[in-house]
Amino acid sequence: MPALKIKSQSQRARPSPRAVDAWGWDLLAIKPVRRFMVSRWYPGAFQAISLVLFGMVVYFGLFSTIRPAYNFATAVTWNLWWPLLPLSLVLMGRMWCTICPLVPPIELAQRLANPTRMPGQFLRRYGVWLMGLTFIFVTWANRMWSIISSPRATALLLLALLGLAVVVAVLYKRRAFCRYICPIGTFTGLYAMTAAVELRSNSAATCDGCKGKECYRGSDTVGGCPLYQYTRTMDSNRNCNLCGQCIKSCPHGAVELRLRTPGRELWLLGTPLLGEAFLVMMLVVVVYMQTADMTTAWADYMRWLLGNTALVDYNLAFTLTFVAAILAVMGIYLLVTRWASAPGAWRRNFAAFGYAYIPLILAVHLGHNFTHLVSEGPKALSAAFWSVLNPLGTATAPVQAAGIPMLNQAWMVPLVLLGGTGSLYTAWRISQKPASGGGKGKLLPHLIFLLVLTVLFVQLFLLPMNLRHAH
Repeated sequence: MPALKIKSQSQRARPSPRAVDAWGWDLLAIKPVRRFMVSRWYPGAFQAISLVLFGMVVYFGLFSTIRPAYNFATAVTWNLWWPLLPLSLVLMGRMWCTICPLVPPIELAQRLANPTRMPGQFLRRYGVWLMGLTFIFVTWANRMWSIISSPRATALLLLALLGLAVVVAVLYKRRAFCRYICPIGTFTGLYAMTAAVELRSNSAATCDGCKGKECYRGSDTVGGCPLYQYTRTMDSNRNCNLCGQCIKSCPHGAVELRLRTPGRELWLLGTPLLGEAFLVMMLVVVVYMQTADMTTAWADYMRWLLGNTALVDYNLAFTLTFVAAILAVMGIYLLVTRWASAPGAWRRNFAAFGYAYIPLILAVHLGHNFTHLVSEGPKALSAAFWSVLNPLGTATAPVQAAGIPMLNQAWMVPLVLLGGTGSLYTAWRISQKPASGGGKGKLLPHLIFLLVLTVLFVQLFLLPMNLRHAH
């Protein structure tokens, strides 16, 4: 293994392990929690369950009914797992990434191939952009080929991700795919920054005096951090999947799993990244368009576009709208940061304030997904049950309704307003940091943009909506 390169304290600013909330209780101080986290059952038992479900999704997607409302693959993947994923990120950070069904195949491939290379400079520098591009591509492809409405396409998408993950696993040690390429990692890392828990070092003196650095390198019995993190210098949840490897390998017990104020990390972050701020703006567009696509007004807009322009192909019209929305949001954010930044500090302003938009986008994402979960979740459970009973035919699950009751949407509005308020507060806290690149009295542009976005998202949830799968 290449020698571990960790800069000295004189070379880089290290976060203080005790710079946490006053109520940052260590969950590992609870003996049953620690025993479970260091046992062989964690995360192996959860990985086994998710792998079985993954296999069932692929099987039913390929060999059962092609009607998505009755198929286990589409019901479980898009009506249950996908809506619940953002909620899991708020509660437990990126824990999903450690129980992901792709992890066992990745580990098996690496045991067989025994790769020796670590990710190079290209992946380390551009990985965040690769994740963003793959996420945008999958989002666009779903709209082009209706992946979420096709059991076959759902199964093939998952198999494609599995194949790509295995190829990367054969080339690089640990989980380069999860850290630098996975499209789901685009938002799991960002949303995990709002989580109510964090895994951090609890002793600067112990970590500075540690010679083995087992939390990064691993020990004789436990592998190193799969996402290439050194616990002592961690100041963010974005690349921690709570796999427990560092807890098991640390000989000094210097790792804590702490409760904290959700979202506090967004304004205390010591290393804001330009690429992640760019991804946040991409999420603004993706979440808005996915929600707008559910409204009856979207159908009216597309009919108008096709009827009053030279465009005749629906997919081309959608693609151009998608690209135009991305360019518009990015252009506005660029103008906002130019206006709000001090001379010569535009890049720092762009990067630092990007995280202020996460609470709003997360709230909208939760509202969007909860709308599906409340309206489609019970029927999805029924469809999954009948699919298992009748794996090769069309099961007798209830047919879904044609629309979403307004009550299921309206109660999401307070959630969006809460997210908007959280973003405004986060922007204010970020503006208090000299390193944010903000000019004197220049917080106003970000506040205006956040207010405009909040109003636009609230309006979306007040429009009549259809279900994602209307059959």
